[in-house]
Amino acid sequence: ATIALAQKLKQAQPKLFDYMLSMRDKRKVKALVKSGQPFVYSSGKYPGEFEKTTVAITLGPHPDKQSDLVYDLRHDPKPILKLSIQNNKSNKDKPG
Repeated sequence: ATIALAQKLKQAQPKLFDYMLSMRDKRKVKALVKSGQPFVYSSGKYPGEFEKTTVAITLGPHPDKQSDLVYDLRHDPKPILKLSIQNNKSNKDKPG
């Protein structure tokens, strides 16, 4: 069934199919995340009611890991913009 669905998607939306297939490459995903544009992001830290998926944007590099901090765009960013850098660091691993 999965192969048949992929074949139908490729026939109906070849550009979308090729784009999604290309996103298996870590370098392409990294370029998307670093682009500054919003992207669809799935993480076990997000609630199941949203299928653990959201639209996010990169805030910058993680201070302790080789990854980036992302912000869940379902939430208004105004409250975190008012926090000090130290408060933002202590909140970096909290979902939402």
